[in-house]
Amino acid sequence: MVIVFSLFSVVLLTLSRQGLIMMLVGLVFFSLTTFEKKEKWTLILLVVVAIISIGLFYESIEKIYSGYYYRFQTESQRIGYWEVALEDMKDTIIYGQGGQGGYSSVGIKPHSAFLYLHYAFGSLAAFSYVLWIFYLVFSVKRLICSNVVDLTSKIEGFLYMSIFFMAQFTTVFAPSNYGFILALAIFERKTNVIQGAKNYGR
Repeated sequence: MVIVFSLFSVVLLTLSRQGLIMMLVGLVFFSLTTFEKKEKWTLILLVVVAIISIGLFYESIEKIYSGYYYRFQTESQRIGYWEVALEDMKDTIIYGQGGQGGYSSVGIKPHSAFLYLHYAFGSLAAFSYVLWIFYLVFSVKRLICSNVVDLTSKIEGFLYMSIFFMAQFTTVFAPSNYGFILALAIFERKTNVIQGAKNYGR
């Protein structure tokens, strides 16, 4: 719980809109998991510590709130690369700009794994990556529909995959980030339970 609160504070201080949304999604799934495990005390503890923190660090939290309010009022500069995406993809359909490239014509690397791979290495790499993402989505469906995995593991597996999936639109290349690849690794470990059960004829 100490690590959780430490990371909460880091996310809040970044003033990242995507980070805030992903953190809230994580909190929702955390709540569902604690109710399923009948460990409501962890959720109660989280709320109590949050209330105490607001009281102790009211001024700092007020500044953070003002920062987020400003951020949500301003238009994101990242929209620009979507407006020129089709033209940029035409220029990199066979081969890309190389490993040090991946830039959109607006001068920034897109916070989209698909577009980044397309610009850096061409369409073959980008669409191969998309096929892998579809495979992971299929794995989520298999996990949820499995009768050898408990409900808590299903919720947790869906959460970890959701984190990795959302990262496809919030960071340049999610697999290069340790946090996101760790979430994917935990998800794949949970899907291996299904395969292991099949191998033993369960």
